Amino acid sequence: MENIRIIFVLAAKYSDEYEAAEIMLQAFEACKQNVSTNVSWVKELEFESLELNKTDFVVFEKFEGNNFENLKTSKCARILGPWAVSVCLMDGKSVPNFPWPIYNVAMYNCIVTSSYLHKNVKMEIKSKVELMGGCYVDTLVSKNTHLVTGSAISEKYLAAAEAGVKLMCPSWIDDVWNVSQNVNIHGDDEQFLKHKCLCFQNLTVCSTGLSNVAERQKIEKLVAENGGTFTGKLNLANTNVLVCCGKVGLNSDKYKAARQKPNIKCVTVDWIIDSVSKGYALPHDDYQVQRITSTPTKEAVNPEFSILSAIGGPNISQRTWVEDTIASPFSPRKAKDNYGDLVENLDIKKAKKAGQYLDGCSVYVTGFGAEHTEKLNKILNLSGATRYDNFSDRVTHVIVGDHTFHEAKLIQSKGTSSLLVSIRWLIDSIDQEHPVNEDKYLISASQMEGSQLGSPLSKKGLNLLRSNRTVTEKEIEVNLGDSGNVEEKMEEDCIVQHYLGQANTEEDTLARLLDGANTNLSKGVQEPPPSTLQFRPADTSTQQSTMSGTQDDTVNDKIFENKKFVLLGFEEEEYQELKERIQGFCGELVPKSFKGIPDYAVVPIFNKTEVRHTVTEIVNDLFISECMREEELLTDIAYYHRPFDVPDTNPLENCVITISSYGGTERVFLKNLIEALGGLSQEQFARVRNVAKKVVASTHLVSSEATGKKYEASLKWGLPVVSKDWLLKCAETGKKAYEGDFLIGDSKGEK
Repeated sequence: MENIRIIFVLAAKYSDEYEAAEIMLQAFEACKQNVSTNVSWVKELEFESLELNKTDFVVFEKFEGNNFENLKTSKCARILGPWAVSVCLMDGKSVPNFPWPIYNVAMYNCIVTSSYLHKNVKMEIKSKVELMGGCYVDTLVSKNTHLVTGSAISEKYLAAAEAGVKLMCPSWIDDVWNVSQNVNIHGDDEQFLKHKCLCFQNLTVCSTGLSNVAERQKIEKLVAENGGTFTGKLNLANTNVLVCCGKVGLNSDKYKAARQKPNIKCVTVDWIIDSVSKGYALPHDDYQVQRITSTPTKEAVNPEFSILSAIGGPNISQRTWVEDTIASPFSPRKAKDNYGDLVENLDIKKAKKAGQYLDGCSVYVTGFGAEHTEKLNKILNLSGATRYDNFSDRVTHVIVGDHTFHEAKLIQSKGTSSLLVSIRWLIDSIDQEHPVNEDKYLISASQMEGSQLGSPLSKKGLNLLRSNRTVTEKEIEVNLGDSGNVEEKMEEDCIVQHYLGQANTEEDTLARLLDGANTNLSKGVQEPPPSTLQFRPADTSTQQSTMSGTQDDTVNDKIFENKKFVLLGFEEEEYQELKERIQGFCGELVPKSFKGIPDYAVVPIFNKTEVRHTVTEIVNDLFISECMREEELLTDIAYYHRPFDVPDTNPLENCVITISSYGGTERVFLKNLIEALGGLSQEQFARVRNVAKKVVASTHLVSSEATGKKYEASLKWGLPVVSKDWLLKCAETGKKAYEGDFLIGDSKGEK
């Protein structure tokens, strides 16, 4: 104890300690009376020459100035605020044993994490929690006391609620911080209960089938009183939960449209009641509404034949998709492809050249043999998708080989929002370099059941279903006998037209200008957290054909062999994904405490993390993705492989920017940079807004070449065509740079 010193720094504006703030004087007197050790004042101008050690405590009236910043960086002494000193001594508390500066102890014994918030908000929460004597951790751990969340829809929220962790809104942190500047309070005090995260916090809830007005008003009131917004109109982009009641709800247009969207959870009314009773939003799966099929009519062809709806874009004409194994009586189709042959014929090099064609999707593979599964996994690793080795209800697409495989049936029976699609969906997505519409690739329950349905088909009819030839209309009639024809009714296109909006025939987009250019937009899907439901990979006896082992079909899976990586600054979900990718290609992941020198420190693209490790190279996660795609460890590290500092000024606010001629990883980086600078990166180059297609008018074209149809269109429309250097300049200065300095070719765009 004799070595401990408590040093009070007297600000330069005071001539002596008696002019210091009242709280500083109180803290000093409390130390003199209660601590039998060295307590003294040091003038700010003399502080720089003072020799400090780790047993010293330095008290600043305000956490600002050169002395504070230098001491915080050096960490040669503990930094306290006068409130922290006074409260700990008065209440008999020990000073929190943390290395960061502690201004007060309003978060004493609080271990806080957060969920569903922007990274900048999380960083602000972390800073304030630590200044108030608490501890912030990125992941949910057993000792967590509070979760700060922006919404009640994340898995982290559910896990915290079930563990009894206190659920709070971000406003809680700000309120506690403001009040604690002048008053001795604690974050758990009753006055802050108003910031508790309610069970439907920031959720938008819609209903269908609630014909009873009183019941509907009751649900609406419960949602509103518990932090949610109740709406009668289903908005597919913004709605989180659709409450379905009875057969009316299950047959409604709202339900039919909502079940196509993985972001909308369709639940029973009990979910609302039970969630309010428990005090937090319960798991949706426990209240999942089971999907139903329309009632067969007398004109149906065969109950074994799956008719998929033609729901797609607003202009798609009505089509009936018949099960691949059978031909329509009026338009014969090719018989079902052999999925094993399709996998073997997949060209890995072609898939690699397609780039991030499944960016935003999360994919699980089932119903394939071990060799085929391995090849598909290698292809998916290069696709930009998040690939899962175990199924989770957060998976967006399940690629199924053998339709009758038991795991595929189990997934289908759970009624999750995951879409079960055939291998053809992956093949066509590679061809078009973006996720294609799933409608004609969906696998129905009847396809999975095979011969198990109760349809009175003869043995010959069942064999026809498995045959590799086209079935004629006559053969269908012969095998049906007197059972009659059955054909499921299609869900009308008006459902999607009603909720997605009608197409604008007066649009003036680049597609119209160029007479039908491809204007499909890549599908954006939130990256899900790690899987929790465990399934073993499929390996069936019906899949014994070997994969052709040609040189073109092999992937170098030892890209990172003998290389050591340290991951810094990533959220838990991002960390786990990168860990799997690096280790999957023979890289070694080392902890932050690693004594040697890692080959690479991997940080987020727009890094705010200070790299204090000695490493050979500092790269971002795009470097890892491109190495995997190129199947080699890149020696030339490009500018877009490095971490990039982005200002908080949003210089590209109100700018709608399309990228042309830049490709691959560089294109991904530039798209992310545009968004980070406050702009909107839009694939479609458009002159005017099209609400139905969710397209807004473009303001800039970023291109490396003064050629191409988009370039020509920009000249016609009078829009500036600039190089990527314009974006980099905006990021460097934090201001919107003058386009005239970065125009390419004959562009005459205006500022």
